[in-house]
Amino acid sequence: MNYILAIDLGATYLRLAIATCDGRIVFKVKEKVVRRGNEYTVANQIIGIYEKIREKLGKIGIGKIAIGSIGPLDMREGIILNPPNLPYGKILLKKPLEEYFKVEVIVLNDAVSAAWGEKHFGLGRNVENLAYITLSTGIGVGALVNGKLLLGKDGNAHEMGHAVVNYDSPFKCGCGKIGHWEAYASGRNIPRFAKYLAQTKFKELLNESMLRNKIVNNSLEAKDVFEAAKKKDSLALKIIDELGKVNASGFANVINAYDPELITVGGAMALNNPKELIIDPILKYLDMYVVNRIPKIEITKLGDDIVLYGAVAATINPPL
Repeated sequence: MNYILAIDLGATYLRLAIATCDGRIVFKVKEKVVRRGNEYTVANQIIGIYEKIREKLGKIGIGKIAIGSIGPLDMREGIILNPPNLPYGKILLKKPLEEYFKVEVIVLNDAVSAAWGEKHFGLGRNVENLAYITLSTGIGVGALVNGKLLLGKDGNAHEMGHAVVNYDSPFKCGCGKIGHWEAYASGRNIPRFAKYLAQTKFKELLNESMLRNKIVNNSLEAKDVFEAAKKKDSLALKIIDELGKVNASGFANVINAYDPELITVGGAMALNNPKELIIDPILKYLDMYVVNRIPKIEITKLGDDIVLYGAVAATINPPL
C-alpha cells in the first residue's frame, strides 16, 4: 500500500505526516526547522525525518507528496525565495525531494494549503468562498473564490501578511519593506510593536506592568504579552487592543479583496490563546475598515494539523 507524505514547513517548525490515500493521518512528527546551512539543508532535514519514520514504521511506500510551505514561492519549480522568516536566500524543495523519493512533489504556500485542507476536511466543506488566516511567527492567507483555490503566477496570490496597514510606518517587515501587517502583528514582530507602544502611547502604564523588565531588557516575546493579558495586566490589555486594530485592518483587506462567506483562523497565536484576546479585539474594530458584508469568523477545528491536511488534500485533488 502506498501512502501520502504530507509536509508542513513553517518558519519555526517542520511537520511530517503519513496519511492513507483516503486522507486519514496515521503518523506525524515535528522538529524545529534547521536555521543554518545551504539551499539543500531543509530538503535534507525532511529526508532525515522521513528515514526516522521508516525506522519506526518499517518499510512504507510513498506514492504522493505535497508540501505546504512558507513563501514567497516559485511554486512550479518548488523553490522558496528569500523567505522573511527563515535565514536562507533560497530553499530547494521539489527537485531534491523528487530525486530521493522518485515521485512528484507538489509545493503550495502553507496558508493556501491550509485553505485547501479546510475546504476538504474542515469547516469549509460546504463553502465556496473561504479564506484562511494564520497568525503565527508570520501572517499568511489562503483563499477560495467561487470554489477555486487562488494561486497566482508563482503561487503567491495570497501574501496578505505583506498588505500595507500603515503607509508611514516606523517598522520594517522581515521582507525588508515597510508598513506591512506582519511587521506589527506577527509573533516575530509583536515584541517590537509592544515595546514601541509601552514607551510612547502607554508609557504611564509601563512601570506598574509585569512586562516592564522584559521590555527594558529586550527579552519580551509575543507569548509574554498574551500571558500578561490573561492576568489582566493593564499595559498588556492595551497592547492587545492595539493589535486588534491592526488585525482588523488586515482582516478587512482580506474581506474586501476576496469577499469570503467564512474565514477560519489558525496559527500558534490563535490556537493557544482565548478568543477574547484574538478574535474579539478584531471584531471590535472590523466594521471600521470593511466595505463588504462581514463573514463568519471562526478558529479552525483542524488545529496544528491544518496545513498537513491541506497537503493531503493537494495529493487527492490537486489544485494546480
